[in-house]
Amino acid sequence: MTDMRQSDGKQLFDLGWLVGAIDSEGCYILAKQYHHRSKVLYFFPEIDIANDSVEFIANCQRIIKEQFEVGPYIRTVMRDTGKVGYRVSLRGVKRLHQALPILVEYEVSKKEQAKLMLEYVNNRLTVNRGTPVTDRDIEIAIALRKLNNSHNDININIPKRLNN
Repeated sequence: MTDMRQSDGKQLFDLGWLVGAIDSEGCYILAKQYHHRSKVLYFFPEIDIANDSVEFIANCQRIIKEQFEVGPYIRTVMRDTGKVGYRVSLRGVKRLHQALPILVEYEVSKKEQAKLMLEYVNNRLTVNRGTPVTDRDIEIAIALRKLNNSHNDININIPKRLNN
């Protein structure tokens, strides 16, 4: 992991920029997966950032590589309007295990989502691959989905945070 206490503050600035990108253009996702052979339900964790600007996505990719020393996934998406969009994703339990402790510390508006994702990732690291999800894993997925759908709700702590 890179040392964010460098005297120039560039790494801390980059981390703040990435957290802002996640807060505005990103989301924390637990995608439902079903393994047909073994009949096991599991969730695939992912942080996804979408934007129409290739420069914006390239900057997210650079920061993720530098800060967490993992490679993100990049996708090009053709929208219904004919416009091209881009997505950068940080996926998988092991990759997120490196990034989430830092993101949780600096996250602002999606802090609860980041905490839930970190709990899920930490839980899944303690079990063997292919282990079915627990009741708590399902609770986390439901809570995360509700938080992701509540983007129009105003949290009472936001004005306090902005005025400080």
